[in-house]
Amino acid sequence: MEKLGDLSVKATCHSNIGLILEILEDFPRALINFKEALILTKELGDQLGTALQLENIGRNYRNEKKYREALRFFKEAFYILSRIELEKPLLYMKKEVESHIKEIEKYVQQ
Repeated sequence: MEKLGDLSVKATCHSNIGLILEILEDFPRALINFKEALILTKELGDQLGTALQLENIGRNYRNEKKYREALRFFKEAFYILSRIELEKPLLYMKKEVESHIKEIEKYVQQ
């Protein structure tokens, strides 16, 4: 059985690899890593980490112009961020996700 710290490190590594692949526009492989990080953050019970991975997945789908999928993940991230108490420096994350939702809803309604 893996220790919680090991799972946290693995989640961070998958997330970082996903971000690098996103920069390289290798969206399919980025998505695999973001989804793996999401599984691990959920297993850890890390609400903020889960919201971050949901945002990463939503952004990945947005980059691929898969707007309905993107919207679903952004809304789930926003729901989690709305339920947890965020310290002031992290409030930007909630506003950013809300901004993504508004942007994507325009595409989905077309």
